Amino acid sequence: MFFGPYFVGALAYADDLVLLAPTPTAMRKLLSICDEYAKDYSIKFNAKKSKWLAIIPRKRRWLSSQLDFCQFHVGGCNIESLFI
Repeated sequence: MFFGPYFVGALAYADDLVLLAPTPTAMRKLLSICDEYAKDYSIKFNAKKSKWLAIIPRKRRWLSSQLDFCQFHVGGCNIESLFI
């Protein structure tokens, strides 16, 4: 996400991380970067403690039906969706 001229795609506090992306493709790229980082530094991201959430503007609600087919992975494991 852009805040003025600055791109902010990851927010971190202690051992928690929030990834923000404008598209599923962008989110997959961020998760790929996480996988590369985990490999380089011998750490593991826990997909079982992770969730993904999409926020869709009202005028684009038709996109919500496509989310059923959207999947994300980290560390070779599926990340569960959080629909509220």
